[in-house]
Amino acid sequence: MRMSLNKNETGTAKPGAGAGPRAGKACPDPEVERFRRYFQDGGLPFTEQRRRILEEVCRSASHFNAEELYGRIRRRKTSASRATLYRTLGHLERA
Repeated sequence: MRMSLNKNETGTAKPGAGAGPRAGKACPDPEVERFRRYFQDGGLPFTEQRRRILEEVCRSASHFNAEELYGRIRRRKTSASRATLYRTLGHLERA
């Protein structure tokens, strides 16, 4: 499964998507808040691991697959398991 946050709700690319201003940067506060609210509304904790996974997704300049993302997270010494990553990506798709 390849993912990107660089698409709008209709599935078309957002203007400036790709190597644009989000590449390599942290998630904008509205994105983090939306994800945090999603977890809060579902009675789930918004853990440090989930926040770091979201941050890494936001740093992505292009599409990625879960294993590529897992490798980047491990290189950053984030203590998130593969299972946490896959579950968090599923939540991110639904949020």
